[in-house]
Amino acid sequence: MNFDTLNPQPLANLTDNDAAATQFLRERCWPQRAPDCPRCGGAKLYRLADRRHRCAQCRYTFSDFAGRWLSVGGLRPSEWLALLRAFANGATVQAVQERLGVVYSTAHKGVTTVRRAIAAHAADAALLLPVILAEGKSRDQAGRGLLFGVRVGAPHLRIAVVTHLNVADVLAADLGRVQRGPIVYTEGMDAYLGFCFWHHQAISRTCQTVAMWEDLRAMWTFTNTWRQRRRRISAWQYALHVKEMEFRVNHADRDRFGTLLDYVCDRIPSPNPPVPLGPAPKPLAL
Repeated sequence: MNFDTLNPQPLANLTDNDAAATQFLRERCWPQRAPDCPRCGGAKLYRLADRRHRCAQCRYTFSDFAGRWLSVGGLRPSEWLALLRAFANGATVQAVQERLGVVYSTAHKGVTTVRRAIAAHAADAALLLPVILAEGKSRDQAGRGLLFGVRVGAPHLRIAVVTHLNVADVLAADLGRVQRGPIVYTEGMDAYLGFCFWHHQAISRTCQTVAMWEDLRAMWTFTNTWRQRRRRISAWQYALHVKEMEFRVNHADRDRFGTLLDYVCDRIPSPNPPVPLGPAPKPLAL
């Protein structure tokens, strides 16, 4: 079944039927082939009585969605589809909670998992792995010191981790800057139109507005809305929200749901892939 051609009624059938939703997601995870082992990649599997799989090669026992973002959060397949539809339409965590009929913590974990999956598919995902894979107390430090730079080139906006500059460099430069709680937005330099980052201390020489960021209403609106809803945002949360806003801006006229579905059906990345570090990027032609 191709979701991109589904009308609302077949989608409603999936969100109300776990068996149908499970089969749909299995086909999305393995569109052209049979399942393989998430541990060793072995293709010879045995189906157990409890419907889990066992690898004939390494003897690993796993469920249909083991090692994928779908396995994080404790949601049923039908709930995942309902959550993704709500998230794609910009629903808040509270709205997702009401739609799914679950406790707030479950809805929040599901939404956070989607944000982590978005970050895992960003162009700078390798540099964001400590954020994407952070669990428990490690989240307290994840994202601190990350500097995001904005570059625009048709047809995409990029708000990506900067490697040749750091937060101290930007603060030392004579750039217009605005601070909203712990979030700082500045004018740009070099190949970047602007910068944003999380900073735990108040900074000096701020102004009321930065024209470039006023043009990026998605980012600006998010910051003001967040401040109204919560008293603080962690560096880890902010890094995930930056990638969410990048995704939403770039998918404003495209199928967000289908893309999000592919993201959460994908495997969770390994914690130790090679990190591509290179020279500062050349300016993009606007």
